[in-house]
Amino acid sequence: GFCHGCGDGHEGPRIRASLTDDWISLEEWSDDLSVTVEIPGLFGPESVPVYDGHGWLDRWGQHGVDLEPGTTIVATGDETGIVKELTLIDGVSIVYFEAADDLSYGTAPPDTPVEVSAGDERGGCGFNVVADATGSWTADFAADPCFFDVLEGMGTEASVADDDGDYTSVSPTGIIMVGFIGDDEGQPHVSAGGWPLDETIHLTVTDPDGVVVYETEAISGPWFGPGPPVDTMAGFDMGDFWVQRGQILTVSHPTRISVLPVSHIRIDAIDVVSDTVSGSGGFGTLDVFAGAEFRAIEPAPDGTWSVSFSDIGRNTDVGVNDLGYEGGLTEVRAQVEQQGGLLVNTDPSWLWLFDDQRFPASADGEVQVYADPADEVPMWTTPVTTNESGGFFLDPLGHDLQPGMSVRIEFGDLARTYTEVEIVDLAVTSYDPYGEVVTGTAPGHTQVWVRPFDPAHPDPSDPEASCGTVYPVVDGVWTADYGEPGDCQDFDIEWGMDVLLALFHDNGDLQRRVQPMNRAPTIESITGPAGPIMIGTEAYFEVAFSDPDSETHTVTWDFGDGTTAETSTGAATHVYQAPGVYSVPVTVTDGHGAFDQDVFEFVVVYDPDGGHVTGGGWFLAEGEDANFGLTARYHQDTAKGQVNAVVDGVHLHSEGLAWLVITPESTAHLSGGATLDGATGFEFRVDVSDGTSGDAIRIRVWDVGTGELVLDVGGDLAGGQIKIHD
Repeated sequence: GFCHGCGDGHEGPRIRASLTDDWISLEEWSDDLSVTVEIPGLFGPESVPVYDGHGWLDRWGQHGVDLEPGTTIVATGDETGIVKELTLIDGVSIVYFEAADDLSYGTAPPDTPVEVSAGDERGGCGFNVVADATGSWTADFAADPCFFDVLEGMGTEASVADDDGDYTSVSPTGIIMVGFIGDDEGQPHVSAGGWPLDETIHLTVTDPDGVVVYETEAISGPWFGPGPPVDTMAGFDMGDFWVQRGQILTVSHPTRISVLPVSHIRIDAIDVVSDTVSGSGGFGTLDVFAGAEFRAIEPAPDGTWSVSFSDIGRNTDVGVNDLGYEGGLTEVRAQVEQQGGLLVNTDPSWLWLFDDQRFPASADGEVQVYADPADEVPMWTTPVTTNESGGFFLDPLGHDLQPGMSVRIEFGDLARTYTEVEIVDLAVTSYDPYGEVVTGTAPGHTQVWVRPFDPAHPDPSDPEASCGTVYPVVDGVWTADYGEPGDCQDFDIEWGMDVLLALFHDNGDLQRRVQPMNRAPTIESITGPAGPIMIGTEAYFEVAFSDPDSETHTVTWDFGDGTTAETSTGAATHVYQAPGVYSVPVTVTDGHGAFDQDVFEFVVVYDPDGGHVTGGGWFLAEGEDANFGLTARYHQDTAKGQVNAVVDGVHLHSEGLAWLVITPESTAHLSGGATLDGATGFEFRVDVSDGTSGDAIRIRVWDVGTGELVLDVGGDLAGGQIKIHD
């Protein structure tokens, strides 16, 4: 339905049959209501209805007829008695069809007209071309006479007429592909392309004797990737089965079948010095590639082959496709065994040519450094001699390597430039441990490897000390977010880490830089009032800190009474206007935003005219009654009073008060020395509240010698009372 004008020059009824899709089309049988079709010895006779002069047989594959070159089809008009006979022509094929370039080419008998069409319900065009003397033809749908844009998903067909005007037709065939990685290093992958979309494709693997050794199925899906010119692809899950060379793969669908003997083709050697790839095996034409270079060759009579390329560098993909069997192709891929290269390090500057096979041991060469890649004269040169593994290490280099420079290495004995690396601005521009984000630059590249690490523990295998991963570069900027899900999500970046940055250049060489990050200041001590102070008295504070990276700092003081202050030095004063026991948090922040925090505890501020406190009663402590009695007041600016308590059978007795604080909020706080069951060397603190809905108490006792908290009990009173007097 998309071939306009096809069949011109052949008037009257005709047969058209497809070698690839196995259908038979009846065309221009206008004077017949039905036509009897027969394939002598294979099919029919069967009467086929004709509508508007056209009829179809086996369009959906329900008859399972396999049409092959040489098959004869006979059609007889049931009303007119007209007899047409078509013997399918050999050598007709479509080798390539790609919508992106509006191009199709294939084969046909030499000097034969070929009717070619492309399209679908969206439109189409068909015209005639002529196969050349070698049997090849090409159809450009974008050119005269079609000027047609082939859209993705459209189909194509090529037909050759016999002397009687009947046509042998073909469409792109389904193919089988089997791929090996290296010398059987990984499980071969098997796929099938060009089969009906969203339908089940069956795979059978047999040994050379025809014994079935494995079967599986797959669903054919859309395909827009590189590789063969097909618009569908089915990948087979082979489970634990490994395809072997010499086995036979058969892919089948009710409409078609393809068979591929797995080629014995192998890559035997990759020589990066002479830039050659050699191997053995193959059915016929081989397509050998190294990187973006391709070579078509035929194996020698003994089955061996060898191909030369202009340059096989590090990280180059090498492969060979055996195209010698029409059912598909066998592919073998490999890679240069040692993926070394040139490592350019800045800050400090050194060079390392490592793990490379391209140059023999003890080869003489020269390092050249250019201020600009376009310069013809280097800034400086350094002679080098490769070591026993074909590399070298220059450290120290004796010169600084800066962004914008170009490093080139030449080996005169090999008469070529080995490599050239243009140094880029690879740097960290922001480092935020709070937000777990590091950003930087790497212009002109697609991804950068970022690894913050503790310089005191630089082992990259230690997950507590470092974590590295690859991040994309967009418009010359990269962002490493350690808070996002990924390999480094559980790694915490901290102030004072170093950041290792690395990226591969397009030629496989590596640039590397270690950039130290700012270290946070460290608070070493905070001093404040050593004893209780009276309200209205100036309190003096001082913080001592160190910082190896920054000279400017801001000290933030929170005095605990709602008042804060900032100073540029480590000293501050404050006057408390209300009695209380205050904690004083201190933050020291450097000029890069890194900080350290600590707390001074406690500032005891009392009011000698604030009243006195008395109390007695009991409360529950760990399920047992705890009894207490206390009285405390200021006398001539000195705290006087006594505290006694019995907790779980242990007797607490105060030995004088160090301080007493009574607040306007009806709370009291007192501290001093104490004995436990007569033993000295303890310090206590009691906090009480005189509440309108109930009183409460908390008693804590520390061992003065060790600082250990040995008692901490309290709660609402179960009996008795606490009274704070004005």
